[in-house]
Amino acid sequence: MIFYLLNQKSFIITLMIVILFLFGSTACLAATKTWAGGTGGGQNWTTGANWGGTAPVAGDDIVFNTAGTITFSIMPASVSYNSLVIMQGTVTLVAGANMTLTIGATNPPDPNFEILGVAILSIGTNVNITLANNANARLSGDFYIGTGCSFNTNGSNVITNAYGSIFNQGTINGSISTLIFEDGCAYRHNQNGGNIPTGTWMLNSFCILTGLTNTYPSGGNQAFGNFTCNSPTMTADITMATGASVAMDFQIYNTGTARLIMADGTFTVGRDLVILASLTISNTANGTLTIGRDASISGPATLDLCSAGAGNIGTLNVAGSFTNFGTLTVTGTGSGAINFNGNAAQNFNQFGNLLSTVDFTINNTAGVTFSSSTTINGSLTLTNGVLTIPAGTTLTIANGNVIGGTGFGSSKHIVTEVNTGSGAKGFLRINNMAASTPYLIPVGNGTS
Repeated sequence: MIFYLLNQKSFIITLMIVILFLFGSTACLAATKTWAGGTGGGQNWTTGANWGGTAPVAGDDIVFNTAGTITFSIMPASVSYNSLVIMQGTVTLVAGANMTLTIGATNPPDPNFEILGVAILSIGTNVNITLANNANARLSGDFYIGTGCSFNTNGSNVITNAYGSIFNQGTINGSISTLIFEDGCAYRHNQNGGNIPTGTWMLNSFCILTGLTNTYPSGGNQAFGNFTCNSPTMTADITMATGASVAMDFQIYNTGTARLIMADGTFTVGRDLVILASLTISNTANGTLTIGRDASISGPATLDLCSAGAGNIGTLNVAGSFTNFGTLTVTGTGSGAINFNGNAAQNFNQFGNLLSTVDFTINNTAGVTFSSSTTINGSLTLTNGVLTIPAGTTLTIANGNVIGGTGFGSSKHIVTEVNTGSGAKGFLRINNMAASTPYLIPVGNGTS
């Protein structure tokens, strides 16, 4: 009995020592280290005084809550921290040798990695960030990823929710389940080529190509929310990836001295097309661009429907209004087609250049109005609905093509409006009519 009690007492003492050790280890791993080294450049991460005592060690929680700019030139070797939070200010990480900050733990806080909305984090030379398995990240501020740097959010059970702006000159590894571009998030691809990270793009997220020169990035075949090309550095024509779609707006703001070319096949935009630079729909084969709402070409911008060879067609389907202040053209030996196929009344506002052979189709039972004088060098086909020519304007079919579509009547014809007060009239004019060709000109007043 005495022997048993002595052994039991020894076991209890040993157990208590183990528990105290575990508590001590846990407390050590859970230490919070808050930056206390002030602002400025040339900072040293490994100096204990900069953290109010001792420098961070593996498993610590790292916090920056200093207004102003902090730039590191000395970083530790690759290390794992429990969390990293940038609450305010601008923090830039630069290392003398390649290193990786691994962020996350077995039972992580939510989130492990966070940039608050007023904060900025920039990772520069030799610095990489990897989220450990089960880690979470919330990026509400600005996150800059420098050339040669990486952010890896592709681990098991990892989720990164991006709400702010991401400026990527390096590499981001993600997937549709681990990287969520939330509404309001702006991803800026500030490099030539490279890779647009794979993720889930919410309806009001933005993917912006800002650094293209002559190479389109991989990863461009995703279902984006909003998609923008704003690359004044482009010096060569660049063809987009196949298989992409845009749920909201497609905007071409700047293509330098070159043009952005749609990949062969189909490309669907859920809302608006805005062109302030140069876009080509068909380059080597047939291409179809479908716009769910409005399309516009501004100033010196150009929409080239087809730069491909004979027999190829570049088609623009528009469900809303189409306004052209730039150039709408066909530069190849193929042809271009514009289909007005909406469900509500549409307008074609033609104020710029309409060049080459472009065919027009009216396929909207709610009607289409050519609001300004327009000259068509291709064909005009009425499939459904009424085409209106307002008083004071003229629609000219320049090459004598017969108006296509059969079964004209009160619901499908051309309305030439009359202003009974001023006497102004809308005119349909057909040039170069062949003497041997019968012409049916379906003109009326909307009901007759």
